[in-house]
Amino acid sequence: MGPRSKFFWQHHVRPHSNGRLAVFDNGGLPAEERNSRAIVLYVNTKTKRVFLQKAYIHPRQTYMAGAMGSAQLLRDGRMFVGWGTEPHFSEFAADGRLLLDADIIKGAPSYRAFTENWTGHPADLPAVAARHRTGGATVYASWNGATGVRSWTVFAGKTKTSLARVGAARKSGFETAIAVRSKGPYFAVHALDAKGKVLKKSAPVKIG
Repeated sequence: MGPRSKFFWQHHVRPHSNGRLAVFDNGGLPAEERNSRAIVLYVNTKTKRVFLQKAYIHPRQTYMAGAMGSAQLLRDGRMFVGWGTEPHFSEFAADGRLLLDADIIKGAPSYRAFTENWTGHPADLPAVAARHRTGGATVYASWNGATGVRSWTVFAGKTKTSLARVGAARKSGFETAIAVRSKGPYFAVHALDAKGKVLKKSAPVKIG
């Protein structure tokens, strides 16, 4: 075993390509290390030697998982770590930089933590609100939980049934503010995906 390649009371050991092994190294109970870590080992089965390729350690360096935990090595080299009895999970870049850090707020431990691609398509309609501004209105568009929205199209008219396109904008954060020249008083928005396809339409609202 090469320098810093030894581990203790480990969990979630998984083989990967090119002789790599991902391990959640608990390091305690009893404590054999200063803190828990996720590690990637290179295992040479011919020479029977093991080398530490990468260690992912939380910047606080205070997490010591007495049990459980996981080390999910992703295809692009990122590492997603569940800290077991320490109620947290983290994501690291391939170079070890911390990208995401979250606490399980009720303080409950997690046996494993994983990240996966998913698409959120809420059952409810997009939300829209409009406020007067000089020369027109500012329209606020959001759709809580929707992951596929890339842009918004705004429609306005004097009645709910006479709406015409008056503006558009790229999605910006949770709620996108869009300035339009129309005064409505009725407004609605369409949520569009990256290809310009309409995902969902809001109900029309009257300007506030």
